[in-house]
Amino acid sequence: MNKIDRLKWYDDLYYNDGTSPITDEEYDVIKDQARIEFPNDTYFNDVGAPILFKNREVKLPYVLGSLKKVKPDTLFKWLKDKDDITISDKVDGVSVMVHYNNGKVVFAATRGSGIVGKEITDKAKIFCPHINVLDDIILRGDAILKGDTYVEMGYKTRRNGTAGVLNADGIKGCENIDVYFYELIKSPVKLSNELDRLVYISLLGNNVRVSQFSHLDLTNPIEHLMEVLRFGKRDYIVDGIVLTDNFSERENVFYPENKVAFKVQGDPMKTKVIDIEWNVGRTGRIIPTIIVEPITIGGVTISRATGFNAKFVLDNHIGKESVVSLVRSGDVVPYIVSVDDSDTTDIGCYSCPSCDGEIEWKGVDLVCNSTECKISAFKRVSYFLRKLGVENITEKTLEKLEVDTIQKAYELDEFEIANISGFGIKRGEQIVNEIKKTLKTTPEKLLAAFGIAGIGIEISTSIFNNMSIDDIFDLPEGYFSSNIDGIGDKLDSNLIYGLPYFKIVYDYLLLKGLKFVENGEDIMKGMLFALTGTMILKRDAIIKMIESKGGSVKGITKNTNYLVSADPTSGSSKLEKANKYGIKIISFEELMEMLGE
Repeated sequence: MNKIDRLKWYDDLYYNDGTSPITDEEYDVIKDQARIEFPNDTYFNDVGAPILFKNREVKLPYVLGSLKKVKPDTLFKWLKDKDDITISDKVDGVSVMVHYNNGKVVFAATRGSGIVGKEITDKAKIFCPHINVLDDIILRGDAILKGDTYVEMGYKTRRNGTAGVLNADGIKGCENIDVYFYELIKSPVKLSNELDRLVYISLLGNNVRVSQFSHLDLTNPIEHLMEVLRFGKRDYIVDGIVLTDNFSERENVFYPENKVAFKVQGDPMKTKVIDIEWNVGRTGRIIPTIIVEPITIGGVTISRATGFNAKFVLDNHIGKESVVSLVRSGDVVPYIVSVDDSDTTDIGCYSCPSCDGEIEWKGVDLVCNSTECKISAFKRVSYFLRKLGVENITEKTLEKLEVDTIQKAYELDEFEIANISGFGIKRGEQIVNEIKKTLKTTPEKLLAAFGIAGIGIEISTSIFNNMSIDDIFDLPEGYFSSNIDGIGDKLDSNLIYGLPYFKIVYDYLLLKGLKFVENGEDIMKGMLFALTGTMILKRDAIIKMIESKGGSVKGITKNTNYLVSADPTSGSSKLEKANKYGIKIISFEELMEMLGE
């Protein structure tokens, strides 16, 4: 056996079995000597060893789900009735599942769609350590490139670099990957709580890495979580904090109920509250906006922040002169993460800011239930028309036309509009024609447009996949939650409460000529699309074309069916998410073919 053959043998042991009979230094000496003796050997054109298991799609033996996100306004709702919470770091890496037997990796795969992933057994044997348990062990973790190696490899971020290495055909770069385990899927021992499971993982071997974990301080959870995020010392980038109901078992589902992710972007900045602005929404919910002394976050001047809901303002004693810490959520909506100095108990909202009518508590919100509340009524009509595709009729226009019910919108006359100050006959015709166009739609769009809390296009589509629109009225309480996927008790209650009035509007619209599109026209019924990049047609035109065939367009989620990309090689964040979620990526031309254009 010459030096080349010996190197191939060592490579096979190292890259395919994760072992080596010699040290790295000894290996390097032999390789240098072989390069001198056989400078032209094709061995030196390759890296590593022939791959025994090619990267291929495989059905995962367990569901590798995703976590629902919670923010300060929804955290307390999730924490309700829970008295023991384990928290652990959410590492910003690539999710992988690793199966050990006899202390060695025997199978590994990326998360993929959660059901189908990409096999990476050959790669995992390189970056996953051996463990000291010989029985079957299945772990889930996040793989991430070490330090700044991603820069040397030409990637923009550590996570992108990790995905690039794991998706490549060869094993180059795998030696630069660490894996931080955070979930015990299968083990020879039965462990009753999450903390014990994480401790168990940490004791599997000296080189086994586990993301940081501890108990959550329930007396002040947000402050504790922010402190963990800001001051924890780590060798990896944190994408949030995972909260787990400690005495719960692993759920083999896409979205576990007993585990969520708390995410905050950016460092909190302190400022002082100037005032609280209260506005009524279309459902009567009175929404607080916190007016603060201007501060700069991420290069943007911030003077307003969401107050979430009335209970949040009351419980945190937020008022004039309060000192609060703000962050920006997704670089869009600033919100309060802590109140640093305040003793007020007066939230300053005693009646509806729109109609001055009586208000009452409904859950965490103050609500105006007055049927005479005009601002709320205008917003409901505006929402209804907008959801049915009307673009050029604003809430202000509806106020000027005194359209405070959906029925009044369909009674508008272009000549009467022309006689109102600020309008003309052309504008009147435009308004009437836009509203008339909404009489040709789909059942799911109509129900979603009505604005029943929590009932959007996805839930509406699920409903009408199981029944016709004429079947949904007069159903008993609990019917929807028992028979329609995605509907729980809360949404069931919202439907039972909201459908009687929807029936009145529906019957009225039938008299006005409401017509649902035929099935042949509705070729994209139930399909969810996301768009990225600049295309030949304007975004609004593309959305209209998709919606005209029964589809819908929104931001990319795990439920998206297609991502339409102007440039599939751009590396945009939406493309990354699509690849992560296993969403099909299509070009503009492919979309046009689907549309029959």
